[in-house]
Amino acid sequence: KPVSSVAGLSGAMVWERLPDAADLTPTHRRLIGSWKLVPNEGEAEPPPGQDRRRGFIIYTTAGYMGVHIMPAGRPKFAQQEPTPDEAKTALSAYTTYFGPYRVNEQERYLVHQRIGHTIPASIGTNGQRFYEFVGRRPRCRRQRAKAASLV
Repeated sequence: KPVSSVAGLSGAMVWERLPDAADLTPTHRRLIGSWKLVPNEGEAEPPPGQDRRRGFIIYTTAGYMGVHIMPAGRPKFAQQEPTPDEAKTALSAYTTYFGPYRVNEQERYLVHQRIGHTIPASIGTNGQRFYEFVGRRPRCRRQRAKAASLV
């Protein structure tokens, strides 16, 4: 039996292209693109159990972003349909959200406006991320770095 499509929906989905944002800052322009997570690069001691994370974050010219982060090596379900415990484990180990983002260049932080999230209570909340660039790559933190320098 084929797996039902995303969120139990069936049939085709139609997507509409969003127009580019009119007020893109230099930081927007550096962020735009698809970025692969480089696990724990630059961290002195990786958090327990988080040294094998995989993920992508995408920033668009329309001013929207999306992120997916999960541990590597997630176990497959024993059957096509997961047991309640398998589903709970899979969902608790996976983070994804999307929505518009804003850049505060003066204070060097981003605001991810989460209009969709794997955790329903997080829908409609904002996530502030302090940023710096390491070479050409962005590094985002929940707290301001002690000695942040932009390269």
